[in-house]
Amino acid sequence: MIPPSAKGGMRTSMIPIDELIANIFDDKPHPLAADVESWMKDSRRFRGFAESYRAKIRKKCRVALTDEEIKSLHLELDVARWLLTDSRCEVAYEKLAPEGGRTPDFTVTFRANTILNVEVTRMRLSESDESAALQTKVISTVCDKLGQMQTNSLNLVIIGCDVPVAIADVNAGMASLLRAAHDKNEAWFTARRFRNSADFLKQFQRLGGIKLWESGGLWLNKVARPPLPKEIFSLLNAV
Repeated sequence: MIPPSAKGGMRTSMIPIDELIANIFDDKPHPLAADVESWMKDSRRFRGFAESYRAKIRKKCRVALTDEEIKSLHLELDVARWLLTDSRCEVAYEKLAPEGGRTPDFTVTFRANTILNVEVTRMRLSESDESAALQTKVISTVCDKLGQMQTNSLNLVIIGCDVPVAIADVNAGMASLLRAAHDKNEAWFTARRFRNSADFLKQFQRLGGIKLWESGGLWLNKVARPPLPKEIFSLLNAV
């Protein structure tokens, strides 16, 4: 039996990979098992992350039943693997917010003193979606995730999907969203659970940027408060 992980951080001792895989996946075949095992073998840091958060990952694996849910969890763990390739990053998984409420997937401590919150999501797209449809889905995705952006913090949303999204579509979608807010299209924003356009703008300022997972494209929010600092651009631009 594998002992529980220590609370508050990744363990320094390592459980054998085969035991860890068996524990996470209940010793049963699983669509994610091969990739997770490969990532553990390639990265000691990801292996430590998986060991520390094995109970959380195991629970997520148990409830991810549909193909889309499995793809979403795969993306989350792949993002964790990617973040941990940078030795300047320490990664906490679904850290509880002191004030409660919705929280981002990852809290990244960069160079010991810069905290970056990272929310990971997938968009469902099809090959037939034209640019206008892509922009609409980007807008919907961002509006849905703003509630998880932490106040007075650096926040990033990573978007993955099966169909490549051009950064130009993100630029156009965000420009359209800001125009609607500046034009005070109140009905549009209240229909999306904002109190009004001013409430949207207040929340939108918490979003530092968007990273497109498949292409590595990066959109930076020019009205973000605080903005993403240049010191983490090298991390975000790495694919």
